[in-house]
Amino acid sequence: MSADKRKHGSLDSFVSITKKALMTHSSSEQVELDSSEIVSIEVTHPADTEAEEPENNSSSNLNQNLVIIDSHPDTHQNDIGFHLSLRTSITDETKYELLTKPFRPDKKYTFPNQEGKNGTIRLFMPTWLVQHSFLSYSPYYEGAFCSACSLFSSLASNQSTGIFISYPCSRFHHLKHFTTHIKIHLNSESHKLATTRATSFIRTFENPSSGIDYQLDRNRIEMIEKNKSILLSIIKVVITCERQNIALRGHRGEDITSIREHIDAIGMPSGSNFISLLKQRIDAGDQLLQSHLAKGPRNSTYTSPSIQNELIELIYEHILSTILCRVGPTTLYSIIVDGTTDSSITEQLCLLIRYVDSHTNEIHEDFLGFVPTTSSTGEAIAEHILSCLKRFKLSLANCIGQAYDGASCMSGIFKGCQAFIKRFCPDAEYMHCSSHALNLALIDSTSSSFIRNTFGIIKSVINFFSDSPKRTNALKYEIERPDNDYLILTKKKRLVSLCETRWVERNVAIETFLELYIPISNTLDVLRIEGDSSSQQLYHPVNSFETI
Repeated sequence: MSADKRKHGSLDSFVSITKKALMTHSSSEQVELDSSEIVSIEVTHPADTEAEEPENNSSSNLNQNLVIIDSHPDTHQNDIGFHLSLRTSITDETKYELLTKPFRPDKKYTFPNQEGKNGTIRLFMPTWLVQHSFLSYSPYYEGAFCSACSLFSSLASNQSTGIFISYPCSRFHHLKHFTTHIKIHLNSESHKLATTRATSFIRTFENPSSGIDYQLDRNRIEMIEKNKSILLSIIKVVITCERQNIALRGHRGEDITSIREHIDAIGMPSGSNFISLLKQRIDAGDQLLQSHLAKGPRNSTYTSPSIQNELIELIYEHILSTILCRVGPTTLYSIIVDGTTDSSITEQLCLLIRYVDSHTNEIHEDFLGFVPTTSSTGEAIAEHILSCLKRFKLSLANCIGQAYDGASCMSGIFKGCQAFIKRFCPDAEYMHCSSHALNLALIDSTSSSFIRNTFGIIKSVINFFSDSPKRTNALKYEIERPDNDYLILTKKKRLVSLCETRWVERNVAIETFLELYIPISNTLDVLRIEGDSSSQQLYHPVNSFETI
């Protein structure tokens, strides 16, 4: 550029001088300028301070006022070249600004001269920015970049180098053959893919819900919630059966084909209580469950016996973890163990824990589970108990009590279970279970002939009425007679059988017999008069002085 042009150049051209010219001047020089023409002049370097926010970020109007430019124009916030030069990851917010609000020099902006070998001068033409909206001029590099390819070419394809991408269109031969270079770039697959990605990025950034990732994620979340709802319906049926002590499965199986054939036929008999209760839920309006059983994948209906058992196991683990979390690592506790035999003649231990809840100060006795055992020796039982406590991560040092029945294998001071437990839990004092002790006391009380005879009479009377519907109805009629007041005193209308194994459980039968004693005596008297010989034999013992 001639000296005359430098002398009469505009203020904007002075502010936008090239880096080479800037290096010949001190950054601290004071220049007298017309304040009415100054947009913003600040003597700073990009390495010392951050760029200021532009006053106008419009990207389409070339006739707008020049945005804030420092004496080093490469510090502009929306200068794509400056951000690329940092060699750091560009945030999505910055990418959006560079794509939608790139730096646009106005018509007064002076582009640097590029001189060829023969002295020919070339300048970057501002009309190129208008013709090709994807171009973004960089004062930092004094050239143009393709904003889409510079930001997304590495994601769109393997071609991530070349003019407009890894370096700008700024040199003499670039400007001389600009039309050729831009045509080649426009027709490249990398530019098309990068432009598509840039357009999608802008749309997603402005409206996140329109993004493919968001849509896929939302569909995935909806599917997860739907599956959770279906599984919850199945779990509720399992829990209902377990709480009510209802068997899940019947004597015959039921495959998915038969289930789908009668999914809406609630009146049709099912092979299991589990399937019947699922039909009840469908009849009550559970459309998701109906759709799942009718149209869902055959290999994932979650109704098979193995899934039922797995759900029961998971429910047990959840309850157990809740109990153990409530106990905590520092809570003192006692253990209660008793042996029992199930319907399959399998001997197993019933393990309970007794502790004080530190949050509510309430005493809890919680069942922890059944422990199968093949040996009834005290040492073997102790090993099972200690193994469970370790598996539940209960500190043995916090065990301060143990309660069992009075069997020698449990209470023995040398070979009993309590002796082996005490070796590992020194503070675990043994206590004979109070319920078992009471049961033994009641058994000993039967050594008295009066008590033994009374229990025999009560048992005979109960069997006398329960063996005959006629006698049962006669007793019921006596209780409900309008001229009697028995219904005011009790709501019971039938006798309860005596428990054969636990004397403690006989109290309910004894209490019922006492409440219905007068109706029983009157009924025996009526039957005796009618000629019933059995009632004749029971009437006098029931009304004897010893029994009363």
